[in-house]
Amino acid sequence: CALPISLEAIGAWCHCLDELALHHCSQITNEGVFYIAAGCPKLQHLSLSLCDKITDAAVVRLSEGCRQLHKLRLDYCRLLRNSALVALSRHCLLRHLNMDRCPKLSNDALLHLATMPNLKSAVLGSQKITAEALHSFERLRPEVDIDTPQTLFDDSDEDRNRSDDEY
Repeated sequence: CALPISLEAIGAWCHCLDELALHHCSQITNEGVFYIAAGCPKLQHLSLSLCDKITDAAVVRLSEGCRQLHKLRLDYCRLLRNSALVALSRHCLLRHLNMDRCPKLSNDALLHLATMPNLKSAVLGSQKITAEALHSFERLRPEVDIDTPQTLFDDSDEDRNRSDDEY
């Protein structure tokens, strides 16, 4: 796993980086993500899946510093809230977003997703998202493939070890 000093070096020296996979790195904190956001403006694909120490502050910085993000994995980042989606909807041109197993997301998350003009697919997993809100989103944005897993918060090994390419 990458430590903050490693992420600081990536941010300082890898300005043309367009893809970065940091999934399953439980040591990553907001500080490390801040370095990436400040130094990798061309980042298009980023996985922070299972980086469970990051908060909305990290996603806000990413959205401001990495405006070319098209594909973002934040599944199992349990501290994230709707404000992460507010920032992403304002600053990024996301096509694919995975926020499965983010229990603090609510129906308002769908409102922010609806404002993302380039969005093609999203995975949201939270018991706070209702079927009604999901149906409203699907009527508003039928072109977006949205998935809300049926069995929320089943932290089985099979679920956690899905292919890293899956959304």
